[in-house]
Amino acid sequence: MEKEKQSLWQNKPALFDWSVVVLSTLLGLFFPSLGDFAGTTGFSFWMLGALVLYTTGAVLKDLPLSRRLSSPATPPRQVPFLLFLLIGHWILLLTVTILSENAFRALAGMPPLPANYSADGTSVTFYILVPLFITWLVFRTKSNRRKRRVYPPGFLDKIEWVADILLFLSVSVFTFLFWEKGALAMLKSRQTATVGDVWFLFVFLAILYVLVFLPLRYLYFIEDRSSYGKRLRYLFGFLLLRVLFELISF
Repeated sequence: MEKEKQSLWQNKPALFDWSVVVLSTLLGLFFPSLGDFAGTTGFSFWMLGALVLYTTGAVLKDLPLSRRLSSPATPPRQVPFLLFLLIGHWILLLTVTILSENAFRALAGMPPLPANYSADGTSVTFYILVPLFITWLVFRTKSNRRKRRVYPPGFLDKIEWVADILLFLSVSVFTFLFWEKGALAMLKSRQTATVGDVWFLFVFLAILYVLVFLPLRYLYFIEDRSSYGKRLRYLFGFLLLRVLFELISF
């Protein structure tokens, strides 16, 4: 039983990655275009809900993950392109914060923004600080934490499973919005007629992969003990083939 549990924890990052890809792809069946999703009356509430779920999941996962990574036997993995992941993460959450403002104002009993509204200093500060705080929460050092409090057996595992579910749901929504209907849709609209076009597609997709697809998975990268580099290459190859296949079909 203990061996099966350990195997499940070791394979959780891979399970998370592929489950997010599957769910975000399935969302495309319900919302074939970005307009179908962004044009709904509840779009801003979707964004606010996903932002709250993601932040809550990151908060809940912080303690059990830090406890594991503070052990000399399981140090955190060095993640490549860390600066780019930080930048991408902040930009993604900045966009989500802006898109969720109408829902926040509605829940707070504030009047909706006028059509000709221009952000003032307070709004700009709010836009910057909220995603900056969440980015700090996710990317701050997880190792070398002091173990002051003792918890009942299995308590932190249960907390982390709740965190994983919240992160899975929120990252799936973000992946659908920014990757499926954002980055991939933009690349699919390009004409690919020459070898140079294919190379451009490959390079541009690789850049977007680092800035858009990978940042929200950071909490799983730093403890992944499997061959995560190979899995990320498989994921990238799968996504590249999807784009090329749809371009050829089109």
